[in-house]
Amino acid sequence: MNNIITLSGDPGSGKSTVREALRKTFEENGKNVKIYCVGDIFRDLAEEKGMTVTEFNQMLEKENTDVDKVLDEKVTKFGEKIIQENDPNTIYIIDSRMAWKNIPTAYKVKLTVEPRIAGERIFNDKSRGKEDQYHSIDEAIEATKARKKSEIDRYHSLYGVDISQDKNFNININTSFATPEGIAKIILENMNEPDKNKGILWASPKLFLPSQTMRNTAHTFNDVKHSIQENGYYSDSVIRARKMQDMYVIIDGHHRNFAAVSCDPNCLLPYEVEKKECTTQETQEFFSSNIGKEYFKSALYDFEEAFGRDKNDMLRYTYDEAYPGIYSFLDNYHPQANNERER
Repeated sequence: MNNIITLSGDPGSGKSTVREALRKTFEENGKNVKIYCVGDIFRDLAEEKGMTVTEFNQMLEKENTDVDKVLDEKVTKFGEKIIQENDPNTIYIIDSRMAWKNIPTAYKVKLTVEPRIAGERIFNDKSRGKEDQYHSIDEAIEATKARKKSEIDRYHSLYGVDISQDKNFNININTSFATPEGIAKIILENMNEPDKNKGILWASPKLFLPSQTMRNTAHTFNDVKHSIQENGYYSDSVIRARKMQDMYVIIDGHHRNFAAVSCDPNCLLPYEVEKKECTTQETQEFFSSNIGKEYFKSALYDFEEAFGRDKNDMLRYTYDEAYPGIYSFLDNYHPQANNERER
């Protein structure tokens, strides 16, 4: 198993939380863990100049400074030192935007997150420095988007690479609604085959809107569920989704999605997104021409039930958590077909 993990991630994706989950998991398996975080060094440099991280990013873009290159050279040398030491009992976790490129033999992990979730996390995390304190969630969302774009632009200018490209990494995990323990589990399960399914994305099933009810998957559901219970989820069995505005709608893989959740509500699944992102008009046309309003709502109800209920008979999960206002959205559009189907 590779003993070097490089960890890159969007702002608000939870890198520090995932780092600690990885540390705990490896230590429970008898490994020593050492963490090297370039982000902490970068944040300290910004604070020394009395700037926010975004302001510091923008300054670096304008001045074409060598600070980034100095930091990245340190990561490269650190990686070379680790490789020379060749200590199989120590796991090195390197949190850096460019470590995936500077340490090519490492297992490369990228964490992503939906913009709204990133903004909410940053706004509610009062342990962050002054540069990440905002007056509203909307302000935090916009600042986080700006910071992400600034970082992509800066590294493209410095090195001619796009740090947002999935293909740069062995595994890409959307941390929205995922648990740190679940993320660590997926990383460990895939580390032994670093190039298998390279560039594939993983996410919580909570992110995917079903367009079929569980009744439509009944003929294969039990077989798939039994297979997952016996063998785990096959990483090459990806869920295929279409992105419609900010929503991910399942196009293929409903039976696998339902079966996986019934085995483990906190699981993560591999997925891919159709390259074309739908416009508002295309989204409306899809809902109105393919799925009636009540039929689609019935699919959501089925999937919410798959996550189970608590001791007070309350649903453990509703789609309003992932997509606030989803039911109002469905009530407000005017379906042209299938709107009389029963739940």
